[in-house]
Amino acid sequence: MAAAASPRLSLHDRILSDLESRILSGAWPPGHRIPTEQELRQTYGCSRMTVNKVDDPAGQCRAGAAAAQDRVHRHAAEIADRDS
Repeated sequence: MAAAASPRLSLHDRILSDLESRILSGAWPPGHRIPTEQELRQTYGCSRMTVNKVDDPAGQCRAGAAAAQDRVHRHAAEIADRDS
């Protein structure tokens, strides 16, 4: 029996994941400017629509904003509390 293929992330989900991981890892410390929409488009070779689809309920990964690691952690803690 063949192993089930893992689902692939859409490009906008991959962009969000990349941004979040850079903030949470400390690669982008609080106050670091997140790349602008144009910079993200160039980096990922995608359209404005794709960058605008990046869904960030915590509001921490918006293009051109400043990284705020403490707010991302607080949001993640709220999600964990709901599952308990």
